[in-house]
Amino acid sequence: MNKVSKKIITLITATIMCTGLLSGCSSAKDENASNTDNEVVTLNFYTWEKSGYTEQQDNIKKAFEKENKNIKINYIYPTDNNNNDYVQKMNTMLMAGNNDVDILGSAGEEEIVNWSNAGLMEPLDDYFKKDGIKYEDKYKYPLTVKGKIYTISTFETAWFVLLNKDLLEKAGLPVPPLDWTWDDYREYAKKLTSGEGASKVFGSYMHTWVDYNKMGIYSMNDTNLLYDDSGKLLVDKPMFKDWMKYRFDLENTDKSQVPYAQAKSMNLAYRSLFFNGEVAMIPTGEWMTAEIKNVEKYPHDFVTAFAPLPKFQDGIEGQTTLTRHSFGISAKSKHKEEAYKFLSFYSENRSKIGPMTGFTCAVDQDKGKVANEIIGNGTKYYDVESLKSVLNNPKFKGIFIENADTLIKENVQVSDMVNEESGKYLIGSQSLDELVENINNRYDQMTAK
Repeated sequence: MNKVSKKIITLITATIMCTGLLSGCSSAKDENASNTDNEVVTLNFYTWEKSGYTEQQDNIKKAFEKENKNIKINYIYPTDNNNNDYVQKMNTMLMAGNNDVDILGSAGEEEIVNWSNAGLMEPLDDYFKKDGIKYEDKYKYPLTVKGKIYTISTFETAWFVLLNKDLLEKAGLPVPPLDWTWDDYREYAKKLTSGEGASKVFGSYMHTWVDYNKMGIYSMNDTNLLYDDSGKLLVDKPMFKDWMKYRFDLENTDKSQVPYAQAKSMNLAYRSLFFNGEVAMIPTGEWMTAEIKNVEKYPHDFVTAFAPLPKFQDGIEGQTTLTRHSFGISAKSKHKEEAYKFLSFYSENRSKIGPMTGFTCAVDQDKGKVANEIIGNGTKYYDVESLKSVLNNPKFKGIFIENADTLIKENVQVSDMVNEESGKYLIGSQSLDELVENINNRYDQMTAK
């Protein structure tokens, strides 16, 4: 999840309240006059998806404008593939109240919830109804905020494991099966580790994100949050406690995974580590699929193989965490009907109009076909058989936040706090029991009424 300043959100809410007092109580329908006189309307689409995305987005724009002569699309990129910076800039712009935003979005749920609750986003339920559809007819992975849908999920980021196939073959290891476990992963990591010092190749790498401290939760629970629906932390349970011990052992006992201290202090880049052949395996997201063939940016000559996120203990085979990029309509847009028309077109065609940049949330998406188009002429860098096996895994289940009401207001702070305390454990400055105790104590203080 992305950090969102409480101060900024408070200011946004205050701005909306003031705006409402000055402008009266006109409804969204009243503000949303349709374009009936054939004047040309320009929609401003604010997104962080820039490098690697613009060619496809321009092609979607051209296809839409060909069918809709009176609607023009203007993509605006406040940042280049940095959702955190994008959100901060959007917060500042939205706070001003007199912005020109028609369509906006985020790679995290937290921002959508805050913007929706602050009255900055248009509910889409009436648009779906007018269109004669239900959300699930066309799209996957909805996010409801107090029972309403404000965005359409456009880009799927399920997690899997990338493996350097050349290093697998060197170690005499096959591409892992779909039903492999984290115990299997540990054995692979040991056998894939070689060398010493600066030339050491590690079998595994887990980045400094909180996601890597929740892998047990992803396998064993029906949520990717650190707490249950009642707000009770999950850190006392094996899905967290045993998992942290497992990660500690990879790094400190087996020494087959890059130590957290090294990743943190040296600000390591996971893409570079993998493509440079310094690590053999990395759990990561589907966004990496399209990057494998980009050998100009990440020079390498090995083949990348794929495996599902492994099962932890008595967890569920094929289950993985999933987030999505979502876009909606600004409540202040003067062209909501046109914005909805383009947003629908955009969401449905990201898996149909090339060049493909990844996997989308369209119900009718053919993942195998999309994979072929993503790979293009880069076949030599992909173990295509294992990729398609993972994408078509019959036991695949992506867990995602569907009901925003399950998010507690301190969600981002909880994730940051758990990550901070977990880091202390991984570098050996506190025990596992102290880790759990300190998380619980800080959580109680954080959520105290």
